[in-house]
Amino acid sequence: EYYHKDLNIKLATLDETHPDMARTYNSIGSILDDKGDYEKALEYYNKDLTIKLATLGENHPDTARSFNSTG
Repeated sequence: EYYHKDLNIKLATLDETHPDMARTYNSIGSILDDKGDYEKALEYYNKDLTIKLATLGENHPDTARSFNSTG
């Protein structure tokens, strides 16, 4: 619930490709993953990965962790 509040605030104040958006998407994905909602988690992990690819590139360690999250 609080991660969704965080997401709504960030969506209202930050650019969609801001690194904070990626972290929030990853956090929500992790929670959904823990709850067993793998399909929805993957949606958030993919949003995280898309931002990191666009902002950090394919060879950055943070992008590597996002690749790991998406399986």
